[in-house]
Amino acid sequence: MKILHLVHNFPPEFTGGTELFVAHVARVQAAAGHDVVVVAGTDARDPECRPVEQTCEGLRVVRLRRFPRPLVLMSDTYDPLLLRALRGVVARERPEVAHVHHWFNLSTSCVVVLAEMGVPAALSFHDLFAVCPRFFRYREDGRCTRPTSLEPCAACCDEDYPFPEWERGGDHALRAEEIARDAAVARRHLFPSAAHRDTLAPLLGSRPEQVEVIPHGVLPIPGTVPPRPALPEAFSAARPLRLGYWGNLVRAKGIPQLLEAAARLVAAGLFVRVDLWGKALDPGLEAEIEVYRARLPLEHHRDFTREALAGIRARVDLACFVSALEESYSFTVDEAAFLGIPVLVSDRGAPRERVGRGGRIVPAEDVWALESAIRELYEDSRALAAMGAAVTRPPPVARAGERLLEVYEAILAGGPVAPPPPLDPRPRLEHWFKKLCARENWLHEAIRERDARGR
Repeated sequence: MKILHLVHNFPPEFTGGTELFVAHVARVQAAAGHDVVVVAGTDARDPECRPVEQTCEGLRVVRLRRFPRPLVLMSDTYDPLLLRALRGVVARERPEVAHVHHWFNLSTSCVVVLAEMGVPAALSFHDLFAVCPRFFRYREDGRCTRPTSLEPCAACCDEDYPFPEWERGGDHALRAEEIARDAAVARRHLFPSAAHRDTLAPLLGSRPEQVEVIPHGVLPIPGTVPPRPALPEAFSAARPLRLGYWGNLVRAKGIPQLLEAAARLVAAGLFVRVDLWGKALDPGLEAEIEVYRARLPLEHHRDFTREALAGIRARVDLACFVSALEESYSFTVDEAAFLGIPVLVSDRGAPRERVGRGGRIVPAEDVWALESAIRELYEDSRALAAMGAAVTRPPPVARAGERLLEVYEAILAGGPVAPPPPLDPRPRLEHWFKKLCARENWLHEAIRERDARGR
């Protein structure tokens, strides 16, 4: 089977959870004897939009370079030049089936283009990008409370740019139409969790026969995992309760709540320390973390790699992933389970589905509830040990790769894909013409102001 994976970026340029998942799935499928090519977005640009082919750990990777633009607008995700480049790659590669993992850094209408060229596709939903160009329906000044729909709000996307609301609204209306069209054409809608399916499937109009829930599974952890040390009967200055978090450090993942809860416990006389592994991505978060060093024992391991995961088992008694986001899956929860580490997770999104008796669930963004849960386990190390013993080992990501092959076979058994009816181009052309006129008016006024200042 000739398989094409389409994803928004790929190692070594960028390594995130989705990119790692696609990389491992593609290798599993290639090892099973299938011809696999990864087509990826890239941050590199090219005025001619020429794809560039590379090899990444044995996989062929074709990166689609976009036309250089000074602004990358979250609200406008349609790129006709990239779609033209995609057509050229598909014509050359001639895949039998495609798996589209994202639109970001690529273009909406990817699934439609594949269908027009006779290639049936599965469409995965790794986050909430289908309904929110900011990916997670979350703002630092509060959780998004607007009713969810395929048409995002014009209030918070591209808010750093002085574009009028009519422009963002038009971008979003067109974006919603293209995503709905891609979803209708896709043979399968794939979700990593029931929670994510329940959020998105009604909005996408998913038909029952389209829907599949396929858990990602745990990504390979390199190295030898050391034995898990026994917990003390009581925590002390010599042996404190060790809390841990690993992955990208962002405020919305619950980092401030974790540090504040731990600091309050230390102030109350409890022996608690926190280890953080990963880079602080939010502006100012690194400085905020440093401030907490005066309030509790804290170590921040900035140069975190997957090779360090095996050693985390001996350094963490309780993992804390109390995200404020509607997580679609959370690889870190699986990694903790693989390492036999009990977890605290928030009540939002998919992690709560998987903790079972190996973890506990706390309300998101509630420092008091998090503090109380940690205190309870601090005071009863036997309960914490029982949680660790009850952790269920997750399946490897290879299982998802094998299950996806079955999905592709079913897609091909459905026969040739019917191309969708042509889309009326006039609304987009008219909207883009209005945007171009608005830019020209702005440029004209800027030149007049410059010339007036020069006189």
